Amino acid sequence: MPYDQQDVAKLILMPEELLVLADTHETHEMHHYRRLAFSFLPFDVGISKLMAALGVECERRLDTQREVTQELGLSDLITTGEAGNAARSPFGKHYFFIVNRAMAMAMLTQVIASADYSLRFHEHLQSANAMPELDPMLKGFVKQKQAECRILQESLDSLESSVDSVSMPAMASYRQRSLW
Repeated sequence: MPYDQQDVAKLILMPEELLVLADTHETHEMHHYRRLAFSFLPFDVGISKLMAALGVECERRLDTQREVTQELGLSDLITTGEAGNAARSPFGKHYFFIVNRAMAMAMLTQVIASADYSLRFHEHLQSANAMPELDPMLKGFVKQKQAECRILQESLDSLESSVDSVSMPAMASYRQRSLW
């Protein structure tokens, strides 16, 4: 007999499980944004700074989570993902410089997809939460992730529209100088 998704029992996570998943995910995101900040540096300082700021937001979410964890008396049950990742270089995976528009557009598209995944991950954590004391924190994280997705999409849209208008006059100016 086929089942309807509404008939499937709601997944509930123990607070410890939820917090460990959130910590591990956010630590990974933080390192990912740090790598991206460095990768975008040769292409666009503004995008590089955006990626660095998004990495800082990940750090703030981790700090918030650790504060809430301590307030709830769960800190000794949870080992943070940061300790395991501290030995690893933040530039260890898929590190390269973005040097042209095509690379930047492709990478921003991937970053948007990753941010959307992260948003859905946090929405699932929120729906799987069984501890009301965690609700404000999780709702705040979802709102932040929604804003992150919007900002990244706006950056991609801006890059798409500005590159055409900026590169053409620059090329025309170069051609004029070479004719002199």
